[in-house]
Amino acid sequence: MALAVYNEEKNLAACLSSIKDIADEIIVVDGGSKDKTVEIAKSFGVHVILTDNPPIFHINKQKALDACTSDWILQLDADEVVTPELKKEILSVIDSSQNGFYIPRKNYFWGHFMKKGGQYPDYVIRLIRAGKGRFPCKSVHEQIAVEGKVGYLKNPMLHYTNRTRADYWRKSDTYTSLTAKELHVPKTVQSYLLYTFWKPLVTFLNIYIRNKGFVDGMTGLEFALYSAVHWAKAYKKYITLFIIYCVLFIAPVVRADYVLPYPSFMPGNKIYKISRIVDRVKEYWYFGNLAQAKYHLSLSDKYLVEAKTLFEYKQYLLALDALTRSDDHFSQQKNTEAAKAHIFVLESLLGQLPDTFQWTPEKETATQLPIAQKLQDSIKIRESSL
Repeated sequence: MALAVYNEEKNLAACLSSIKDIADEIIVVDGGSKDKTVEIAKSFGVHVILTDNPPIFHINKQKALDACTSDWILQLDADEVVTPELKKEILSVIDSSQNGFYIPRKNYFWGHFMKKGGQYPDYVIRLIRAGKGRFPCKSVHEQIAVEGKVGYLKNPMLHYTNRTRADYWRKSDTYTSLTAKELHVPKTVQSYLLYTFWKPLVTFLNIYIRNKGFVDGMTGLEFALYSAVHWAKAYKKYITLFIIYCVLFIAPVVRADYVLPYPSFMPGNKIYKISRIVDRVKEYWYFGNLAQAKYHLSLSDKYLVEAKTLFEYKQYLLALDALTRSDDHFSQQKNTEAAKAHIFVLESLLGQLPDTFQWTPEKETATQLPIAQKLQDSIKIRESSL
């Protein structure tokens, strides 16, 4: 018999007790349990192999299969119990020409063995001829792949998979995370609707109506509802993983001086005054090298980048207005590191721009814009904080 386990002290003894009298050998692969799982296994005299705990636990199940030396292998999970009727049937079929057998399971769900909803008979390949079956180790819900003929046994094993709600949600969290990693779909409205509404609806109807989950009463309804939520939770994690990937691997290649170079609403815009109020109360995030985002948060000043951009496009009047706002913003912050970075930018502009610029408004007299003087004043404001 082959088992892979991880923190199964509550289940393992019952599982081993149910099969020890007919098993020539019992191989237990432990994925680094923190409880008394290994101690319990050794008390039954089984062969224990210690290893790590991979995300797809079937890798350890395959290790258990590989370690077996008997002609036939019964692969079990620690929360499964073999009934006396099933043991007799197993002994009666090992001389057959089949290379594997499906075994039905009665799944335990919060104090109730499920009768319908696709939970019984829940056929799984568990009895295989040595060397004729392997786990693909690609998905958490995969079956053993068997070479040759596969038969069906009649007597079920008992599967105590969800004794409590805590058991269910713990396993659900693991399964949705694995599903999220396996998803490869476009990040579109259609995908959102598919995984948030359509797939949950189809799953619920399939379990509760098509597979008669209603026969199990309130337990059947709860199981159908919670199973339907799987897809929505997995898709949410999928999008979260995508965002994390963008932040850690894509966004860091963006380069800027020290803030995101986008201008606020310009004077004359209908919501200009509102934008000024919003700008006063919100934090400015650094969008250059995100690996240093926390450090550069205090240096953030989009008004200075706005001024720099406008100066480069020779929009001098708007640039001076943005620089005035930058001065006001800095006066409230007075950050030494920010001052050094700002002075470097202002001095570079001072060497590139004309000292003055004549601006002639429509139907008004010309006005001299003191560009160099304004830049020097801005430098002095920042030097005062050094």
